Amino acid sequence: MRNIIEQSDREKQKNSFLLESLKQELGKRHYTTPFFEITLNTFPSQKLLFGLKDTEVVYLDYYRTCVSQTISILPKESNFFLSLYLPLAENNKSILYALIGWAGVFLNDESNQHIPLDYIKKSVILSKQELGKEPTKSEKLAIFSLYTILCAVLICAGDVREWYKYFKTLHKFLLDQSNGDLKEIKNCMGDFKETKWLVSNFLYHDVLASISHIEGTCFTMAEYCQILDITMSDPEPVKMIDNDLVCDPLQGCVRPVFLLIGEITNTFVKLKNAEKRLKELEEAYKYEEFSKARNKVYSQLEKKYESLQTLLKNTKPHAMSLCYLKSDKDLEHHLTLFEAFRLSALIYLKTLVKKIPPASPEIQILVVELLPCISIILGSKVQASLCFPLLVAGMSCISKCDRSFIAEKVLQMSNSFPVKNFQRILVIIEHTWKINKEGLKCVYWFEISTKFGWALSLA
Repeated sequence: MRNIIEQSDREKQKNSFLLESLKQELGKRHYTTPFFEITLNTFPSQKLLFGLKDTEVVYLDYYRTCVSQTISILPKESNFFLSLYLPLAENNKSILYALIGWAGVFLNDESNQHIPLDYIKKSVILSKQELGKEPTKSEKLAIFSLYTILCAVLICAGDVREWYKYFKTLHKFLLDQSNGDLKEIKNCMGDFKETKWLVSNFLYHDVLASISHIEGTCFTMAEYCQILDITMSDPEPVKMIDNDLVCDPLQGCVRPVFLLIGEITNTFVKLKNAEKRLKELEEAYKYEEFSKARNKVYSQLEKKYESLQTLLKNTKPHAMSLCYLKSDKDLEHHLTLFEAFRLSALIYLKTLVKKIPPASPEIQILVVELLPCISIILGSKVQASLCFPLLVAGMSCISKCDRSFIAEKVLQMSNSFPVKNFQRILVIIEHTWKINKEGLKCVYWFEISTKFGWALSLA
């Protein structure tokens, strides 16, 4: 027993030394923030560590102790970043390299980002080999997991192009494996609980992708609801009910609202396509056909708007995601996050579907309610989810004091939080203020993103 304790102490000393070396080599940026309290006392399994270099061991443990717990907004009982990814990495080098790369993105300063990206390249090379063969059920689950990791790593690194290529590769893989029917994924991946979370993860990235706002989401919200056991109540009051027992550490109790954001997005895409068709009829002088089509488009749009608004007002948080919270303060933060998303989605609905500009009192009253929610969430364990509310709030602010408030909060996140898409959204917000100074017109972040040549994710 004494030998074991002494060996453990030696390991701690060795790891502390390695950590100090990494600090000097890579910079101290992320070690001084309250989000990362390094504890190198309990390492992953020996099988996972076998054959790794000392620095790779530190990277991997940093993923375990810091990255996985920073990205997740739920307690460890629901943290698939730990319970799924790490065990898979024991038998899958591509996942192992991807996790090491992910830790490197968090640990390294700007001048050393090539280090984690080299691991990502290794992971991608191996992943292509895996896609080229007929996988077993467990291998399919590993491939699904790997591509969700690759997308997340690149988004964290601030990438605005490559991540979406891997996302579309994953989309094609899911279509192939399910024969185009998403609900069949559960029958070909082996572990149903883990598969459901991966689908929820895919939903999260689908809804928050700029390209989904141009082309529509990869799967409909009805398809996601079917596999995730989410329904709409009937009769009144109409609301989204998330009964799924599987919690998502990315979305937490907010998942019902994410589905509604996806529905708003797809409604906007359909509206743009319908208006394009109306324009073609008008320019072809087909006035009678144009008149009938226009009446149908806007009457259906009004019904859809009313339905979505009712759903947003009535929908409640995913209850299961609140079960493992440790304190009343944690519960307050999660419920405040839900409210921040609900308010953001209402602004989104009015701006995208009704084309109501930010300066309208209808939008500003929602901004007034949203900004205090953001203040409460900043610095909490759920702040990793703030990208979407911050962007919506920022683009909806019209007064100098509100814009100053948002700029300060986004900068606060950008400077202290190692997820670089917060820097991207500040660029979008400030560009919006430049071209929409008075807030009298509707400006869309995904159109700005396209103009910049970005495939931006708000994940």
